[in-house]
Amino acid sequence: MSVTTFGYTGYLANTLAFPADVFPKGAVASVWGLASMGSGFGGMLFMGLSGWLIGRFGYTPVFIGYGILPLLALFCVLFLIGPLRPDVRFQRNFQPILGPKTA
Repeated sequence: MSVTTFGYTGYLANTLAFPADVFPKGAVASVWGLASMGSGFGGMLFMGLSGWLIGRFGYTPVFIGYGILPLLALFCVLFLIGPLRPDVRFQRNFQPILGPKTA
């Protein structure tokens, strides 16, 4: 169980950095807000689903299902998002908050 939790925590830490890498700087906060809202609703949905599955079939399908979900998320990240490269369109008007202003 501790290996599973370690793997999930590693996945979660990397997932939290994706909005800053994928979206323009002006949209990162909005993406974070939407993702956090989806996470809350997903937690509510899966708590109810887990209780129903445990009551009907036991703990085995829940452990199998929750073991497959991070692998499914990894598949989506690797094959649906693609390689992450800086996009010059988003960096054109970027001004650093700290440090000297550049012309």
